Amino acid sequence: MIIMSSVICDTPTLAERYDKVSNSQFEHGKLLAEELNIEKGDCILDIGCGTGRLAEYISGIIGNTGRIYSIDPAEYRIQVARKKIEDKNHPNISFEVGSGEDLNNFADNSFDTVIMNLVFGWITDKKTALSEVYRVLKPDGLMGITTTSKGLPGPLMVIKDELLKREPYASQVGSNIASGRSITTDGLLQLLIDAGFGDINLKFRRTYINYRNSTDLIEFIEASHFGNYLDHVPLYLRDAYRSDYITELEKRQTAKGIESVWNMLHVIARKPSENVY
Repeated sequence: MIIMSSVICDTPTLAERYDKVSNSQFEHGKLLAEELNIEKGDCILDIGCGTGRLAEYISGIIGNTGRIYSIDPAEYRIQVARKKIEDKNHPNISFEVGSGEDLNNFADNSFDTVIMNLVFGWITDKKTALSEVYRVLKPDGLMGITTTSKGLPGPLMVIKDELLKREPYASQVGSNIASGRSITTDGLLQLLIDAGFGDINLKFRRTYINYRNSTDLIEFIEASHFGNYLDHVPLYLRDAYRSDYITELEKRQTAKGIESVWNMLHVIARKPSENVY
């Protein structure tokens, strides 16, 4: 089975930390849920649910007559999600290890809405994933995506790209893994069109987050990347790269902390009704 990304570097500690530091992801997910007009009684699929914060929020919207199925390839994050709802009354929510590229456990035309909140960049086979989402959506169902765009890097991503152009990294690292995960806005729109989606609506949102210091920011990055954020750097260069990156971050330290800018795309796409020709 194809999985969305390598999660072998994830740990229980990183999963627990992510649950505590993923406020920015959670807030974008809440906005996406609002844009999708999720209602009581809806059947939802949350792909790349992480530790389940957004799924738990949505479960309160759809009520006991609705259902949200939540999948993620990172087993430790699913464990955190399950643990959080053990003592709560959430009969309408489930968490399972699973991949966006393989939705064989779900029948055709099953879901009113499919959500991919800040996970699309991690999906290896985006074409297959969108085909699977299209299949499991009901006619007239909606898919919502929040993602970064390759053409709209935030300042901290620019720092990484500039650092990788220096020696010894330039001749040893090659292409930046983050750039490989990203997709251009035009590329994303073309994939959606090729998959059969229509009524595509795209919004750009810029958000600002201040981290107290470089330690807080690095911990956020490590937790958000399953421990993989340096996997594009050879092992023997990672300590030096991490040190150089922290140095560059600390140059941007102010009384308010280190500012991170997120340039986000919110995309809503509809599976056409069966009677649309």
